[in-house]
Amino acid sequence: MTGVPAAFDPLDRLAAAIVRQLEGTGRETTVHAIIHTLVPYRRWRDALGVESAEEYELTVVRLLAGERGYAEVSNAVRAHCADELLKPAPDLAVYRAHRDEPVTVHRAPAVSFPAPDRPSATRGPAPVAPASPPQEPAVPVPSPRTMTAEDLGGHCRYCSKDLPAGCRLTFCPHCGQNLTTLRCPACSTELDLAWKFCVTCGRGLAGTSG
Repeated sequence: MTGVPAAFDPLDRLAAAIVRQLEGTGRETTVHAIIHTLVPYRRWRDALGVESAEEYELTVVRLLAGERGYAEVSNAVRAHCADELLKPAPDLAVYRAHRDEPVTVHRAPAVSFPAPDRPSATRGPAPVAPASPPQEPAVPVPSPRTMTAEDLGGHCRYCSKDLPAGCRLTFCPHCGQNLTTLRCPACSTELDLAWKFCVTCGRGLAGTSG
């Protein structure tokens, strides 16, 4: 790792890191404090030179087993960890059974390594903007139909009053009725001027255009 002499392995660096973290406060701590406060894996993995959480746990167990005499622990803890390391597939979580056991680090090699990574702030997922409701496709609104007075015979079919000549008309200026439609004389359904029969009752319409 950058800034870490190759001669030191993770056990050397772990002991040195614990001494560094305990500087000015004594040399005694607990297994739990080492794992979670003093030299936690996520912050110190680069500085320790470990490639995985398993390698980190193996290093902790080696320390508690008394390897190189860096740490003093109870005989029970040392024996438990040392016995586990002799197995073909050691349980590296063995230290968790001794989380509150005291650990005294007597000495450590003079390891110079970079400061540990700062814990990154836990970030939740980026806020997702609420989905906009689906937009209905715009439907073009047709322009109103218009008629001329000449198209209508010069007078309104509803009120019979004369219609102004020379302009396009949609509604009668006298009664307000829509001049572009007519009503079936049988059922009063509103019909288009171009229709020859009522769409509701089938009545034939006299005088329709088209």
